[in-house]
Amino acid sequence: MKQLIYTTACFLSFWTTVNAQPGTLDKTFSNNGKLFEDSFTGNCTAVAIQKDGKIVTGGIYDANKEEDIAFIFARFNTDGSLDETFGDNGKAIIKRVENILISDQMRALSIQEDGKIIGCGRVVGNNIDRYSDIAVIRLNADGMLDNSFSDNGVLVLNIGNEDGVADMALQADGKILLTGYIEQTEKQSQSGFIARILPDGNYDNGFGTGGVMFPSYTLSISHISAITVQPDNKILICGETFSPGLFVMRLLPDGALDNTFDEDKDGFAGIKFEQSDATYATFNDIAMQPDGKILVAGTAGDISYKMALSRFKADGSVDSAFGDKMGYTVVPIEDNGVAKAYHVEVAGEKIILTGLYATTDPNSYFGAVRYNMDGTLDPAFGENGIAVTGFLNLGILYAGYGAIQADGKIVMGGAGYQDGEYNFTNIALVRFNNDIVLPIIYSKFSATQTKEYITLNWQTTTELNNKYFAVERSSNAVNYTAVAQVNSVATGAAVQDYAYTDKLALAGNNYYRLKQVDKDGKFSYSKTVSIAYLRPGSIQLFPNPAKDKLTVKGLNAAITSTIAVLDIQGKQLLQFTAKAAAFSFSVGSLAPGTYMVRVKDGNGTKVEKFVKE
Repeated sequence: MKQLIYTTACFLSFWTTVNAQPGTLDKTFSNNGKLFEDSFTGNCTAVAIQKDGKIVTGGIYDANKEEDIAFIFARFNTDGSLDETFGDNGKAIIKRVENILISDQMRALSIQEDGKIIGCGRVVGNNIDRYSDIAVIRLNADGMLDNSFSDNGVLVLNIGNEDGVADMALQADGKILLTGYIEQTEKQSQSGFIARILPDGNYDNGFGTGGVMFPSYTLSISHISAITVQPDNKILICGETFSPGLFVMRLLPDGALDNTFDEDKDGFAGIKFEQSDATYATFNDIAMQPDGKILVAGTAGDISYKMALSRFKADGSVDSAFGDKMGYTVVPIEDNGVAKAYHVEVAGEKIILTGLYATTDPNSYFGAVRYNMDGTLDPAFGENGIAVTGFLNLGILYAGYGAIQADGKIVMGGAGYQDGEYNFTNIALVRFNNDIVLPIIYSKFSATQTKEYITLNWQTTTELNNKYFAVERSSNAVNYTAVAQVNSVATGAAVQDYAYTDKLALAGNNYYRLKQVDKDGKFSYSKTVSIAYLRPGSIQLFPNPAKDKLTVKGLNAAITSTIAVLDIQGKQLLQFTAKAAAFSFSVGSLAPGTYMVRVKDGNGTKVEKFVKE
């Protein structure tokens, strides 16, 4: 997955040498654009970029003894040197967790807004059957375990007998979405799952059943490979079915199927590859364009495996104008070559794929591909849109787990080994130049309610050729209207703070984004922030509909409120008292139907309806 990264960085805005041509190795990074970290053993199967531009990797620590194999996080400075302020001289090794014997894989890595680092992977139990579980680890920004998360910084999920995690996404409210597969018993085959974890490391019981759901619906889902969150908090997933087939599915924030998605309005979409392009295909990553269109990256194979990129419209229909006019495109590779796309991301007006790209050339394996927005290869990047590199005289096991820096440069991670024999692996990183210089680099963008208004605050660290920001608002995260214009105050690499107060906020959910407009008329969009606006003197119920728990927001924390749940005839069923701004209680004992919540305090009575599922 898999999320937009807003990074504070200082960079050169002029590309005047051959070394900085897009698609060439970045000579300012480590050893002429390549890094092979041999001061400790381990691999890299996930990469993320911090706000300060430092590079965080996640993987498995190689050890002599099986019981010493562990998760490893490492952090590198922008020049490729180890950041010795992180963990133990640049690395954090997380060994035995509960009764776990082996850390088997790390599949995803994310940086929270507060700088904390979350990684997730598979672990194997210390028992005869050695069933696998899922571990979620959260580190503080200094590389130490975050003891405020679950059990001393580590959460172990035991969903089925054999659990595997594929991807992770962070919601704006700090909740963590995980997805992958489970195998329950010998009689039940593999099935895809989604789990949602609260910011404190506990299951979100308001999602699915006990925080876990199996979104097969009318599909027979074998594996969910990637997940991302839309600005309106709807959830996008992609993966494979037993048919076999590929799917993209959209869920509502509570995990229910979004029946407005796809042309058939059944909540899931698919795409068919021509026989000449693929007899076998997978989806590996999913991302959203600023206009709401959905990109899905993966592999399409016949004689050779190739990187593949598909695009769907915001309503779930295949974007037939994309690529080869069939909604997808495949990256060419020589016969018997192997290419797999692991990551897709939009950078400026280009689409970047990263992954494995191995040919008969020994100096291959790490591949980056740049597309124009119509799905055609960009010939200004690398060789006809493709940049490939490797490590001569080294064996490469993994390659192509990527992330895009704020200055557009492309970082990819993997693992290799020395001496011609695979005994221990080491982290391998490469960085390619990319001439996508974003006119704006945001370090902050937030929305808060202050009494009867909503205040937006944003901060930039670089502005190039910027004329103004148009503040756009929406009630559904689809249709936006400009509500204000805020002029740029400076240009260049300097920190600038901006604010706007919306005095006409909409009741309920408000979605805001910034349309940055250049002096030459070009524009780009920021990420979207959302806030539920509560008019003074009113209450809000969520989630609505509710399954197990209901929260009342908008209470007066200075005085005691009496909260009652009534049926539609006005009969009181439940009653509570609270002296807080918000109060949560169980509605699990109520039968499905429509109910009312009545709040009485010293200022009067307020009533709102909710639906119990």
